[in-house]
Amino acid sequence: MSEGTQRLLHRLDLRETKRTENSVTWRGEAGENAMNMAGRLFGGMVLAQTIVAAGRTVPERRVHSLQQVFLRGGAADLPLRYRCEVLFEGRTYSSARVEVEQADEVISHAMIGFTAGVPGGPDRQLPTTARARLADTANRDQYRNRPNWRDQPIEVRAVREHEEDGEPRLDTWLRPFGPLPDDQVLHQAALAYVSDRAFLSTPWKPVRAELGPARGATLDHTIWFHRPVQFDDWHVYAMHGPALIDGRGLSQGTIHHCNGTLVATVAQQGAMRGPRPS
Repeated sequence: MSEGTQRLLHRLDLRETKRTENSVTWRGEAGENAMNMAGRLFGGMVLAQTIVAAGRTVPERRVHSLQQVFLRGGAADLPLRYRCEVLFEGRTYSSARVEVEQADEVISHAMIGFTAGVPGGPDRQLPTTARARLADTANRDQYRNRPNWRDQPIEVRAVREHEEDGEPRLDTWLRPFGPLPDDQVLHQAALAYVSDRAFLSTPWKPVRAELGPARGATLDHTIWFHRPVQFDDWHVYAMHGPALIDGRGLSQGTIHHCNGTLVATVAQQGAMRGPRPS
C-alpha cells in the first residue's frame, strides 16, 4: 500500500467525541495533502469522512445514498466535527443527517440513507457508456503536471486527448494504490472521495477553448450506491455534463466495476465562472 493510501485511511479513522441517544459526534483531520488545486479543502475528503461518520453511527446497515450540500470552503489545517443524528429507523431503511463543522461554522451538511438489504427481486442495469479502455489511459495527475502526483491515494487514469476534445464527457479509471481493509464503510468512503475528481470540470469542457479554464466550487454532490463496493479492483467512471446554465454546471456519472457491474450513480452541481480578469 502506498503512503498516500495509508494517509487516506488514517484520515478516515474518525474519533468519537460525544454520544447521545440519537446522535454521535466524530472528529476528523484533513492535512496539507487534502487541499484541492485551488488551495481549499478537497470536497471529496468531506464526502468520505461524512460516509465514515454515518456508517460508524449506524453500523448494522449499509449506506445506500448520500446527498451532500457544501456551504463554505473548508481549511485543510483545522479539525472537522461530524455530528450524525439518526432521524428514522424502519424495518428496511434508515435515515440520518450529518452536519460538518469547522471553526464553529457549519461548512456542509448531508442526508444519508441506509438499507438492511432486500433479498430477491429483479436485478437489472444498463452497461457503462465509457468509451475509454484502461489500456489506452495514462495517469491523469502526471500528464496534468500535478505537483504531488506521485503521492495520491487513488490512481486516476484517463485518455489525455479525450480531456482536451471539447466534448462534455470524460471517462476515468480508478483504483487505490494498494488493497483496502475488508470494511464496506471504507470502500464506500474511498469511492466517494475519488468521485469528486474531474467531475466539476466536465460541463465546462465545450467552452474551455473560448473562455479559458473554469473557476468552480461544488454546491452539492449526490451518490447512490446500488451494490456493495469492492474498490480493490479497477472501476470505470463515465462522466458527462448535460448542462451549464445560470453559472451552474450539472455533472452526472456512473461507476462500474471492471467486470461490468454497476456500483454507483453520481450527480453534482457546481458554481462555475471563467478566469478572473487580468
